[in-house]
This record gives sequence, structure tokens and C-alpha cells, in this order.
Amino acid sequence: ITNPQGIGQTPSPQNATPIHDQVSYYLNGRDRVSRNALFSLWGGANDTFYNMGLVGAGLPPTDAVLNMAVSAQQLVGEAERLAGAGARYILIPNLPDIGATPAMLLDAVQRAGAGNPAVGDALVAAATVLAMGGADTATVQARALAAAEVALGVPAGSLTPYFQQNVALGTGLSQAFNGVLLAAGNASKANIIALDIYTLFGEAMSDPGSFGLVNVTGTACTTPLSLQCTGDTLVDPRAPGLFLYADPVHPTAITHRILADYAISVVTAPALIANLPEVVLGQVRANQQSL
Repeated sequence: ITNPQGIGQTPSPQNATPIHDQVSYYLNGRDRVSRNALFSLWGGANDTFYNMGLVGAGLPPTDAVLNMAVSAQQLVGEAERLAGAGARYILIPNLPDIGATPAMLLDAVQRAGAGNPAVGDALVAAATVLAMGGADTATVQARALAAAEVALGVPAGSLTPYFQQNVALGTGLSQAFNGVLLAAGNASKANIIALDIYTLFGEAMSDPGSFGLVNVTGTACTTPLSLQCTGDTLVDPRAPGLFLYADPVHPTAITHRILADYAISVVTAPALIANLPEVVLGQVRANQQSL
């Protein structure tokens, strides 16, 4: 939200511009903003990964939770800055369950295999199993861990503690952020339209078929980052329309469409509901006219 250090980044000219700076750039030179515009502020995922890295370096998890609470409050603060300039409609999605992303398993393989010359093969083995998917997410993840353990030449079950730690921390920090975001948003005078992405992704992962998805465990791209992904680096040409994740953390094209449909439905719902009484009155008037 305010820290320029994103995933794997250090201070440099290539810093990821924080949301705070983006809002400042947008407001610079503007006395007022359009009251009819729809603004969207979505952040916190990089804050989560950054704090997970700090925990890995020795920061107590309780301190990481406090950091996430600050980030959530800062995001609402950015909405209030926009509202102060005249913005009436500000969309703020919460975080999906970071602990449920493919990154948690692949990071576990990377950490457990640090210094092992076969760590690259282990990552490929795990990613391949995840990309194959299956009906039960937990079973797919267990097979992926087992494949990585074979590649690393370590005893069965060696990677499970690393994976469980990642899941618990990623989920815990996501929930901490979302809880404070909801409370701060409800207390804010800004007109914040909340999107519950955490629940949406949870539903998609528990019932992929209802969302038109076939894989919620692996990545559509064979590259580490979707920024580097092309048609030639997909696990399948159809993957962007069938997988939930493009890379270990970012959504595919179909997932972006699902997010957009959900956002539109939330934004337009009040107007549609407000018109429901008119439907009944219209039927009454039509009957009267017929008589």
C-alpha cells in the first residue's frame, strides 16, 4: 500500500509504485475528481508476501499481523483521500486466501531444497503435478510434494511442515488484513463498495466446475511470472480459459473475467433491487388498463 518493495524487490529505480503514490499522482493538479467515476483500489497482496519474508527472517508472526492491520487502514485512508476530492464510488476488493495459492507449495519446495542441486527439478516436478490437477485439491498437493521429495532425494513427508507453515501464515495474514479492512471501511465516511474476493476464490476452489474452471491448483504458465508468459509458454493453449492461476499468485484471463462480472453485479445490484417494486406496480397498472 505504501512500501515500494514488492515481491522479491529491493529499493531501486524499478520499484513498484505504491498505491499511496499512485493516488498522489492522480490527485496532483486536480482540485476535484469526477463524482460519476468508479474508482478501484486493490492492494495488500504484496504487503502479505513482504511480511511473510520478514517472518522468514525472524520477525514474530504477531508483529506481521500488526503490520497487515496497518496496511489495511492505510488502504482505507487512500479511499478517504479520493473521497475528500469528491469521489463518490470507491471499489475496494479484499484479499483472496494467499495461503491457498500455488506459491505456498512451490515456495516450500524452494526453501526446503535450498542448496540442493536438484531443487530446480523438484520445482518442475511439483509444478507439473499441480498443473495436471485433480478432483481433490489436498490430494493433488500431496502428490506434488511427494514428487518434489523424490526429486530432492529426501524422505517422504519432509516438505509437509514447510508447506503447512506457509499455508497457515499466508491465510492468517490474509484474514488479518481483510478483518481490519472491513472494520475500517465500515467506519469510514467514504462510500466504499466492498468486494469479497476471499469468499469468491474459496467458492471457485471448492467447486471449479460451476465457474467454468478445470484447474485451481496449478499455473497456466510455465514461466515463474505471468509477465514473462506467452502463447509458447503455456501448459496448454486453452489454459488461460481453464486455470484459476496464471502464475503462482496472479489470476488468468478467465479469472479476471469472473472478477469483473462479480464487480459489475455488486455495483449494479442496488439500482436493480430498487426497481423491483416498479415491476409489481407495472403489472398492477397493466391489469388495470386491460380491465
